[in-house]
Amino acid sequence: PIVIVGGFARNGKLWRGWVPHLGRRHRVLRIDLPGCGRSPDPGPAPPFSHDYFAARILEVLDDRDIKRAHYIGEGLGAVIGTYLAGKHTDRIISLTAMTLPLTVDAGIAKDHAVGFSSWEEALNTLGTRGWWLKCRESGGDLSGNRAMDEFVADEIGLTPPHVAVALSIYARNWNQ
Repeated sequence: PIVIVGGFARNGKLWRGWVPHLGRRHRVLRIDLPGCGRSPDPGPAPPFSHDYFAARILEVLDDRDIKRAHYIGEGLGAVIGTYLAGKHTDRIISLTAMTLPLTVDAGIAKDHAVGFSSWEEALNTLGTRGWWLKCRESGGDLSGNRAMDEFVADEIGLTPPHVAVALSIYARNWNQ
């Protein structure tokens, strides 16, 4: 089996184009991080940590009686996958880490603040959907396909701002 975990506020629906190709030879599980996409909201102050995320992913595997899997992670999902593969070498067959951020420094946090005093204020003020659009627009990273950008924004917007804020705090502290 292949497990796919996306990045900041992303969800498994954004990987739909990969499933037909990977699914020809593998069982594919797209796992949403807690509070992202259609996963349950973990509450107002989620205890996000490497161990927390690793435990949630292993729970999904255990619930499906999967002893070992290949892991594909993007962004935040790559960070979690790197930790998971290092800590649970018996469970992860291979790791593909895409756009693996080694750190979220002050420059990235400032870019993600999109003109607000902090990344958190931007998320709380604009909402996760609005923040994503503003962040992509200010960085010149919109695709140029309005329907696609709106689709991605809608999916990102499923993550409540308080979850995105907790993810931003986790992201700034994961290498400590």
